[in-house]
Amino acid sequence: MVDAALLKGHVSSGVTLCAKNLFGATSINPDWHKNAHDGFRHNVDGSASYAAFVDYLGHKDLGEKTILFLVDGLSGSDNADGPPRRKWKMAPFNDAWPSSIFTSLDGVAIDSVGFDFLTSEWPDLVDIANADKYLREAALANDPPSKTLYDPERDGIRCRSLGVFEHWNNGTDKKYSGNLGKAHGIELFKVI
Repeated sequence: MVDAALLKGHVSSGVTLCAKNLFGATSINPDWHKNAHDGFRHNVDGSASYAAFVDYLGHKDLGEKTILFLVDGLSGSDNADGPPRRKWKMAPFNDAWPSSIFTSLDGVAIDSVGFDFLTSEWPDLVDIANADKYLREAALANDPPSKTLYDPERDGIRCRSLGVFEHWNNGTDKKYSGNLGKAHGIELFKVI
């Protein structure tokens, strides 16, 4: 499977990227109110809690079958509803559309990068405070901060770590551990 998401902010979950995109694999009713949307709202106080995204990323028929995670950042948006309204101020976009496509084999890493781009451009996104908690839960799914037993198939087998979670050093340099010479972590490559 290829998981292709849009780079957008989203009410309740803060962002809508590859992990949230997997909700669409099981909920396809055109009336979105009838689709499953339970478990993706995070605790705004920052406390650790169950994150449905981890079950989706760790499920053998969803995240575990995904061979490529893609985020369409051709325009990017601060809101999940309607067309993009605001061009991006941050460099290197400089009051233009991002015109970017992000790819990764790691669903947690790509959502970490998308999260950083969105929150650097729009730090006031709706419901963004602590919205990255699902990434920490997924990266530590074998022993998550919430102490949830992530077992998407309900077969008694606990999820392993589902990928790498980290934030970049800042929105100007955009460097992750791999860019800073460390052996493990995300490395962001710019391809022209």
